[in-house]
Amino acid sequence: MTSSKRRSILKAVTYRMLSSLVTCLMIYFFFRDASLSISVGFVDLLLKIVIYYLHERIWIKMDADKKEPE
Repeated sequence: MTSSKRRSILKAVTYRMLSSLVTCLMIYFFFRDASLSISVGFVDLLLKIVIYYLHERIWIKMDADKKEPE
């Protein structure tokens, strides 16, 4: 794996973690419930990884469908 691919993966993972942390903090700020905050943050992290993967696969499929046969 090239350095740029590793860097992109690392950036994606750290961004997702940071985004989920922000979600946790917002939930805690509004509800003052650490258990709820952590639960929502964890679900947010997992669900959005799955959604991103599916989104990416759809775009790859769309790109493959656009290619004209030679």
